[in-house]
Amino acid sequence: MAPRLFALLKGDGDDGARAEDEPRDERPVSIAMLVVYDPTDKTVAKKLVDAIQPRLSLPVRTVSHAKDAEQKAKNADVALLLVSKKFENNMKLIKAVAKILPNSLVPIIIDKAMTNTKDWKGALAWYISDDLFINFCKPTKDAADWVMAEALAAKDRVEDVPWRRSFHVFLSHEWGKDNWVHKIAIKLASRLRRKHGIKVWLDAQQVSGSIHGSMADGIDSSTVFLVLATKGYMEKINKGDRSDNCLKEFQYAGNKRFDRIVVAALEEDMAKPGTGWTGRFQLALARQAPVDLSERSNGTFSSEAVERLANAIYMRIATPKASSNLTPLMRDIYPRLHPCSSEVWAKGKAIKFTIGTRSWIIDELCNWYISEKSAVFILVGDGGVGKSVIMAELCRRGGALRTDKKHRGYSHGPDLSHRKKTKLLPINVAAYHFFRHDQATTAAPKEALVSIAWQLCQSVPGFADALDSMNLGGIREKPLADVFQTILVDPLDRLVSKQMRQVVVLDALDECSKSDELLQKVIRPWKDAMPAWLSLVVSTRPEGEIQRGITNNSLDSKVLELKDEENFRDIENHIEHLLRDMKDTVEQEHVASRQNSFRAI
Repeated sequence: MAPRLFALLKGDGDDGARAEDEPRDERPVSIAMLVVYDPTDKTVAKKLVDAIQPRLSLPVRTVSHAKDAEQKAKNADVALLLVSKKFENNMKLIKAVAKILPNSLVPIIIDKAMTNTKDWKGALAWYISDDLFINFCKPTKDAADWVMAEALAAKDRVEDVPWRRSFHVFLSHEWGKDNWVHKIAIKLASRLRRKHGIKVWLDAQQVSGSIHGSMADGIDSSTVFLVLATKGYMEKINKGDRSDNCLKEFQYAGNKRFDRIVVAALEEDMAKPGTGWTGRFQLALARQAPVDLSERSNGTFSSEAVERLANAIYMRIATPKASSNLTPLMRDIYPRLHPCSSEVWAKGKAIKFTIGTRSWIIDELCNWYISEKSAVFILVGDGGVGKSVIMAELCRRGGALRTDKKHRGYSHGPDLSHRKKTKLLPINVAAYHFFRHDQATTAAPKEALVSIAWQLCQSVPGFADALDSMNLGGIREKPLADVFQTILVDPLDRLVSKQMRQVVVLDALDECSKSDELLQKVIRPWKDAMPAWLSLVVSTRPEGEIQRGITNNSLDSKVLELKDEENFRDIENHIEHLLRDMKDTVEQEHVASRQNSFRAI
């Protein structure tokens, strides 16, 4: 935001103060305005009245003497104060109007000598020194537009409008020499809104009345705090001038939106946090990875650059709220990882599990887990035999996946778990990922590793701290082996060896977009690279490198192939339960019908 001297419009009618695509409503507005001025400023007052009267359905009233001011103010919605040196000395006039309309005063500068609000004195300084003012030293159409906008905002404040706009982003910036940053901010806000549906709080469009009050309201009503980082902005923060509005909003957002900050670098040096950032600016934003917007053509960003910024904003919006079970560190790591989630898909599979089926597979898993003879368990079977359902049930029993109890038990009908209680497996699941060939994100092996790393932050004590020390910048641009090393192997290596034994579950390896590479770079080296307390469970069809590994017995893993005879046995069991369930449903309906019949009698 601009410094305390906050003028939306320069005297030369700078057309950069309004977004170029903002529509202007020319319909007459019903608002009672009172123009308050010193008698020596009568000519300017008439120019203002002539400029705004065509836009109003009610006549504009004027007052220049204290004896008439109080009565006229009672019949007005908003008072436009024409601020000049003479007006400053007219204390009785100012007090009379302020007494009636204390929250509806709109200062309009008509004297260049009054543009520094710090020099205001008397009643003028007391009532409106912190308010946004409109520069009307050189009357222009744009200036009249801003007078109307501010008058409407003042009326809304008084009426305490029940609706309050919410924003995706609060845009914090310095104005810069010749307003270059402010002009960029306006264009950027417009493109974010038009192209990406992001609503931006921008001082030039949202500030009204008290600057500080508007600033605080804007941050409170915005999800993300966006910093347009320039050397000038950083200097304002590092200088520590408490009267500077950039510092005020930066500190306020640091307390209110510490986990919702996005930095966009407008200068090349500001895109390099390690060398370009200094002082308290660097300390406050130590973990931020800036979006590089330093490259511009004729002051315009490329579509790709704006899209990167929009993605970063939406990632911060998606960050789990501070009220969740996550620690501040985890909430900071989340947008740096940008993990995908297969939770919904896994839950859909888990509710299809039929109690009493697949018991032989569960027995095999338990035996493998207890024996600790191999670090990897691979479940192999053709499509449609229920591998994903088994993996989802494993995640549920292992504590990593929560499902709605009323939907648990069978693929159809009510829950029959009362017939046969399931005993939780002694297998703790730390993380899982379900590959899907029809979704590019969940099919990507790097996304799987990132998702697992994020879940380990929540399930393994100390992992978040270890991961925080890693360089996560551009993690998806690295080779798969490096991603594995950076976000899993190295952080886990820093933890103490005494950890609760857990497993990571990977379902449908065959649906991974690069399954052979994942097998070679992650699954095969798992035993030697990962700690002994963290094992791996994988399900897959017998295809590609997996099939060759099974055939030549080259996989250092426990491999279990689903047998047809076992599948048929489970199918019979499942059908038996369905028929029993149907019988129960029919009996219940029959009883209900008889009860209704008795009621009728």
